[in-house]
Amino acid sequence: CLIPVVLVIFLSILLYIPAFQNFAVQTATRYAGEATGMEIHAGRIRLAFPLRLTVNDVQVIASADTLLVLDRLRVAIRLWPLLRQEVQVDAIDLQGVRLHTGEYIEGMSLEGTLGHFHAQADRIDLAKETARLNELRLSDTSLTLWLTDTTTQAEADSSKTSLNWTISLDDITLERIAFAMQIPHDSLRLATYID
Repeated sequence: CLIPVVLVIFLSILLYIPAFQNFAVQTATRYAGEATGMEIHAGRIRLAFPLRLTVNDVQVIASADTLLVLDRLRVAIRLWPLLRQEVQVDAIDLQGVRLHTGEYIEGMSLEGTLGHFHAQADRIDLAKETARLNELRLSDTSLTLWLTDTTTQAEADSSKTSLNWTISLDDITLERIAFAMQIPHDSLRLATYID
């Protein structure tokens, strides 16, 4: 029966039509917001053939506190290597990120801005758990990390599996980066700046 094949092809074609993309984004953000108890807004999402995704004007709000604002995210992935369980990333670009995680990440809080982030990877092998990043650029970024005391919490679950990924990086460029780390219940404070 060809009906399932035709339906999959039809839905795949619909994903590249802007009006359907807007409908899909509104539906997905509504469901994600209901599932997480957060307000999630996305201004515009565009998917171009084969796998070039652009997301603009994203906001994630929880309990009247803005967790994330994202001006632009662009991801370009090659389609055919996915069939071999490999990912070839032509580009991941993040621009204009403002974040404040609050208490949503156990043991830490991260706050700050990320001006521009760019990454390119010619080979990410999911089966072998290896990745080769050709280029990583980060600029106009200021982040503060607060670590909380987790020594009084229960011991970690021993049934958790470890990550065995091997990641190699060819080129990294850091420009105008400020980073600070604090432990509130301790006197430890660390700050650094890369021009």
